[in-house]
Amino acid sequence: MSRGDPPQCAECNMALNVSHVLIDCRLYTGQRRAHRLPGRLDELLECQKKRRISQRGYRRPNSAELVAEYKTARRRLNKAIKDSKRQCWEELINEVDKDPWGRPYKVAMTRLKNQTTPSPTCPQFLKTIVTALFPRQRKFEYPVVQCELEEIPPVSENELMEACNRVGSSKAPGLDGIPNIA
Repeated sequence: MSRGDPPQCAECNMALNVSHVLIDCRLYTGQRRAHRLPGRLDELLECQKKRRISQRGYRRPNSAELVAEYKTARRRLNKAIKDSKRQCWEELINEVDKDPWGRPYKVAMTRLKNQTTPSPTCPQFLKTIVTALFPRQRKFEYPVVQCELEEIPPVSENELMEACNRVGSSKAPGLDGIPNIA
């Protein structure tokens, strides 16, 4: 950039600088709303300006006055930040009524995901939890039914080899874990 005159805003015919874009210009109002920038950024820029002036002027005779101005600007900025947070919180609460699974849900889940809860160590409490989650079931008595026993025909070696050839060797092993190649 050259050290000449700064570029002019096409909308306002003012010098195009950061504070103009972030605070004053009507042309960028939509972008400020889209990025949820608070409307009180002028307090932030004023606070930064006062801080720079007070830090650079610590050897001046009016340094105490500069520091006091910075402190008041900082208090105003902190109040503006708290007001903005309160307003955003109220907007978030109002959004819950409209869309409970949208942004409010995401905010709540990110807060809950980062919390760690300690495991319970009391034996009685653990026993209560285990008995509630895994209740004891009464033993099931299988009824004994007498039925006629059929005789199972024996399997020949040829039948066994045919069954093995049908399975194929590149298949996964069964429940017994024995591969089909064996």
